[in-house]
Amino acid sequence: MDNKQKDQQLWQKIKAGDEHAFKILFSKYYKTLSYRAYKVYPDEHIAKDKVQEVFIDLWNKRENQEIHTSVYAFLSKAVVFKTINHIRSIRLDFEKDFVFEKKVYEQAKNLEFAELKQLIWRTVEALPERCRIVFSMSRYEDMSHKEIASQLNISTKTVENQITKALKVLRQAVHPYLSDDLLMALLFSISIGEWDVATDLFMNSIV
Repeated sequence: MDNKQKDQQLWQKIKAGDEHAFKILFSKYYKTLSYRAYKVYPDEHIAKDKVQEVFIDLWNKRENQEIHTSVYAFLSKAVVFKTINHIRSIRLDFEKDFVFEKKVYEQAKNLEFAELKQLIWRTVEALPERCRIVFSMSRYEDMSHKEIASQLNISTKTVENQITKALKVLRQAVHPYLSDDLLMALLFSISIGEWDVATDLFMNSIV
């Protein structure tokens, strides 16, 4: 009787609920199958776990399980599939974690930007009245220094001084967040209503 026939006899006994036959088959192929799993995923503990899972499945499903190839070929294929599925699950978990972490990160950055936006508004609103009006006309209404001076009946030099004063206060307020150049770009984006652009500018600055 050759090896395949002996395995088939063991398998028939296992199907009938023979635990001793199951232990013989397990002992016979455990090391070989563990090495097979290890070649697919080089982690000794995982490899052994996958082989044990295959044998547990074999025992639990023995009554309805049919083996049309050799018993070893069936077990070997099952071990490979089980190991590959483990790799897939790790990859999926990693991708899920990555997506989740990215989402949390984006939410955190959006929250920081919302806080920055509020800080800018509060700082502008807290400016002395003339300074606030001049700065708002310049940055939010996109008016030139000459236009502001004409409308408020002040000199262009006064307009320049008030804007310089406002920017100095703003720089001090947002210094933990932004460089001067980024502040200017951000204010310009805000002034033309491009909040998406402003958000992107801020996001990119803290990547």
